[in-house]
Amino acid sequence: MLNRFANASARQRGLSIVELMVALAISSFLILGITQLYINNKKTYLFQQSQEVNQENGRFALALLNQELAKAGYRRRPDIASPRIFRLTAEARIPATPWVANSRRVPR
Repeated sequence: MLNRFANASARQRGLSIVELMVALAISSFLILGITQLYINNKKTYLFQQSQEVNQENGRFALALLNQELAKAGYRRRPDIASPRIFRLTAEARIPATPWVANSRRVPR
């Protein structure tokens, strides 16, 4: 009996085709799973990047609107007196003389 097992182990020198097919199937599923994880992570990363750009554009638009509204005199809390931010100096005052479209002074 011992001789029969020794003889069988001496004949087998590698893997059978069934063992190779099972190993190939298992490794294929593992590679497909890892590839799917990579693809999903990349999609999530690109989505987050685009959301970041959208958020930054929104912040810029709000800052620009806030600046323009402040220049127009709009205040969030009109009941609270705010210091005048845009003070005109004596040299920068706009003359009271009306102007026409071709930049000539209108005679009085």
